[in-house]
Amino acid sequence: MKIVLNKCFGGFGLSHKAELHLYELKGINVYAYLSVRMGDVFSFERVDKSYNPKLKVWEDIWYLEKELPKLEFHINEDWECIKQIELISDMRDSKNRIDPDLIATVELLGDASNAAYANLKIVEIPDESNFIIKEYDGMETAVYGFDLGEV
Repeated sequence: MKIVLNKCFGGFGLSHKAELHLYELKGINVYAYLSVRMGDVFSFERVDKSYNPKLKVWEDIWYLEKELPKLEFHINEDWECIKQIELISDMRDSKNRIDPDLIATVELLGDASNAAYANLKIVEIPDESNFIIKEYDGMETAVYGFDLGEV
C-alpha cells in the first residue's frame, strides 16, 4: 500500500499546480484566485495551472466553487458569494494519505508537487496494514502493523 508523507521539517502541503491537478482528478470544478490583503481590502487575481508563485511561501491562493462577481472586497462586506473548497486540509488527515488521486498527483509531478516547506514522498507499507502518521515539526514517519487501533 502506498502512503504520501512529508519527509522534511515544515509540513505537508501541495503546490498550486498539484492542488489544481488533484481537483481535476477528483472531478471538482475550481476557480483559483491569488488573494492580497491591503488594510481592510482584499484584492483577487484569477490564476490558472500555469501560475508559478513568485514568493511561494507567502502567497495566498483561494480555491473557490464559483467565479467571483468582483475582484475587490472590503473586510466588512458580505462574503456569502465566496465558498472555498478545502480539499487540501482533508489530505492532511492520515486516512486520506492513501488517496489514489493524491498518490497519482505526487507520482506524476514529483518535486513540483511540493509546497514551500514540503518534501512529499510516497512510501510503501504492506497491504492490509494499519498505520499511524507520526509528525515532529512537520517531518512525518509512518508507524505500521496490525491491530494498531488506528487507521
